[in-house]
Amino acid sequence: MESYRDLVAFLVCLALFALLLRMLRPWPLLRRLTAPLLLFALAALLWGFESERLQAIYPQAPRILSAAALFFALFLLIRLFEIALFEHVLPRRTRRPVPVMLRDILRMVLSAAVLVWVIKKYFPTVNFSALAVSSIIIGYIIGNATQETLGNLIAGLALNSENSFSIGDWITVQGRTGRIANITWRSTRILTRDLEDIIIPNSTLSREIIINHSRPTPELRARVRVGVSYDVPPNRVRETVLDTLRSIPTIEAQPSPSVRVVEYADFAVMYDILFFIREFERLEETRAAVMNLLWYRFKRDGIAIPFPIRDVRSRMITINDEQAEIERKVKAAAELLERQPLFAPLRSADRLALAARTHPRIFAKNEAVVQEGRPGTSLFIVKTGRLRAEAAGPDGRPVVLAEFQPGDLFGEWSFLTGEPRSATVLALEDSELLELDKAAFTPILKANLELAEELGRLLAQRATDRSAAIAASQDQMAHTSPISPARHFMNRILDFFGLPSLPESSS
Repeated sequence: MESYRDLVAFLVCLALFALLLRMLRPWPLLRRLTAPLLLFALAALLWGFESERLQAIYPQAPRILSAAALFFALFLLIRLFEIALFEHVLPRRTRRPVPVMLRDILRMVLSAAVLVWVIKKYFPTVNFSALAVSSIIIGYIIGNATQETLGNLIAGLALNSENSFSIGDWITVQGRTGRIANITWRSTRILTRDLEDIIIPNSTLSREIIINHSRPTPELRARVRVGVSYDVPPNRVRETVLDTLRSIPTIEAQPSPSVRVVEYADFAVMYDILFFIREFERLEETRAAVMNLLWYRFKRDGIAIPFPIRDVRSRMITINDEQAEIERKVKAAAELLERQPLFAPLRSADRLALAARTHPRIFAKNEAVVQEGRPGTSLFIVKTGRLRAEAAGPDGRPVVLAEFQPGDLFGEWSFLTGEPRSATVLALEDSELLELDKAAFTPILKANLELAEELGRLLAQRATDRSAAIAASQDQMAHTSPISPARHFMNRILDFFGLPSLPESSS
């Protein structure tokens, strides 16, 4: 009966241990150690409860169970050491995941060393020389049967020892580009931008030419080629392109971008735009951003990108046709000016003259039309699109001041006083604007000095609205700075345009 009680106790303890592991299964670490924990518990419980019965069957059974329990206990320590080393210590130092193959090698070497030590401790009479000879014979047989697998293993070891690449690197091999997802005994997995999972045998990979885009430094030089009309001087193109590149956050300021003339082609002067980025995975996105913004910037600055067309067709365009098109655009701009309270006092002839001096500008979605603190002497009227004005609040965070719809006007502060931009205006969608600068407005204001008073009142109101928006965002209206009176702004406008101040009675 006593032997049966031991058997029942063994089964109950094993069941309770298995139940405990199942309850603790949500813990990731215990879930990964379930198998060795169960083997350790099985060997230890058998040694504790059933060693006498098993000894009657086989005299060496208790010694074997004790050795097994010790080995699995040490194997658990090896697994804990492996997890700590390869998942916490090394990734923090190298900032890269460690290939699975290296972990497997370390685990097997340590486990083999522990196994030999345990065998020597419990079975000192074991002849390891005989085991070595047997292992050589078995290894020879297995090696002949698995030549290709061993070739992949050796190639994997060679690639890792050379440190040519590691998990997380972007490489190009066999015409495919992707990020290395894992390196195993047999193969290397590459995940492409299209989320294709490519598995390349290590023996094949070792014979290929590999381009590592992440080594030796994360910086990578990218190239974009554009063609520009022969009518535009190269230095002007270079300045425009470099200024555009500064607004793209993924492009590094150092090393600085460069623009080179590379070819006089049939239809255009070809330029190579060279810039550096730190994240290879954003290369295509950055190239697309460069091409996208250059179109808008070239369009605004009147820089033509020629059409590469050889099909020549003649079309008669008379001077009258061209003049009619110009007049149509000027009339449309004058109608836009007429709807602005700022220009309502002007005569129709003055509005037409002013409209003829405006410049159409196109801005891309999320592009900054003006930036807070930057110099500027022009104002903008929204023809199509939607924009948002924001400025830095007292705590440095941006505060939304206003949104502009078709027909709205902004930028009058710098336009009329010459001060730096008081807010940043972002295009919320592709937007077409009319730009009016100081040189175009000076003769109009000179002929209509009374307009300065109306402009002064407008600036005073805009200053009040701006301070109120910032104060409201911080819930501290009492701390806003006092608003300057309209006459103060009127005199600043006249001074900026080089015109005499109006007498006190005129206000």
